[in-house]
This record gives sequence, C-alpha cells and structure tokens, in this order.
Amino acid sequence: MKTRSTYTSISVLFAVIALTCAVAWIYIVRESYSMKIEIATTETNIENSTTRNEYLSSLKNVLENSKTDLALIDGKFISKDEIPGLIDLIDGKAQDLGVTLSVGSLNFDETATTFPRELKIHATGSGAWGSDIKFISYLESLPYASKINNLMLTAQKGVSKDGSNSWNFSADIIVYASN
Repeated sequence: MKTRSTYTSISVLFAVIALTCAVAWIYIVRESYSMKIEIATTETNIENSTTRNEYLSSLKNVLENSKTDLALIDGKFISKDEIPGLIDLIDGKAQDLGVTLSVGSLNFDETATTFPRELKIHATGSGAWGSDIKFISYLESLPYASKINNLMLTAQKGVSKDGSNSWNFSADIIVYASN
C-alpha cells in the first residue's frame, strides 16, 4: 500500500508540475504574442511619425521658398502710399522723352473688396512719333502689374519746328493695387 500511495503522490506531484508548466507556458506565449503586437504597433507608429515628419519638413521648405516668391509677387501690386510716386515717375519719364503729358483723371476705389483693386489713370499727351512710342513702351513696362486700355495715336496737322509730325496720344492705364 505504501507503494501505491507513493505512486499516487508522485503522480499527483507530476500532474501539478505539468499543470504548472502548462499554465506558465500559456502565460509566456500570451505575453510573447502581446509583446510582438506592441512592437509591431510601435514600429508602425514610428514609420508613420517619420513619414509625417518628412512631410512637415517638406511643407516647411515649400513655405520658406514661397515667402520669397510671395514677396516678389506682392511687390508687383502698388500700394495706396506709392501712387504719388508712380505719377511722378511717369511724369518724369515723359519729360525725359520730350513728351507733353497730362493726367486727365486718376480713379482709385478704396472701398473695393476684390483683389486686386484697380488704379485707373487716363493720360493724354503729345510729342514726336518716336518719343510717344518710347513713352507708351515705358508705360507697358512699369514696375507694377498693369495694362493699357484704349490706346489711341493721332497725327497732328502740320509740321513741327524740326520738320517732323507731332502726334497726340490718349491711353487708359490700369495699375493693379494691393488691399
């Protein structure tokens, strides 16, 4: 009987040890699987974070490069404070070329809400053909975004003192303004 009881005790002990090992094995496998999932999730987050940081860095570079471009573009629109200087510039160029210039009207709508606003200038003048053409060419190349509408050139009757014909011109000039 002692052998049977010893055999039973040993069997129970082995069963308890086997059960403990099985539970420990299940626990280790479960923890290992959880750890693998956590590592995979962390790797994915790191990859996403790296991609996002690269995107943000690229976006930052684009914005920094665009600042220069935007400043150049913004400089092409006249501000309200620059209008008197522009008129002086145009008048000075006309005098340099020997063109008699008269600014008939100057219209700037300060209440306009659209961009760009328009500075409308109606100018008339007279001078030799070559001078008039050079002056009109100068108007086309103003340092601001602009265009010439309704340009008209007409020859004056008669001959000037130097033997050439004098020409009259009329132009509507639109210079685009910032808000």
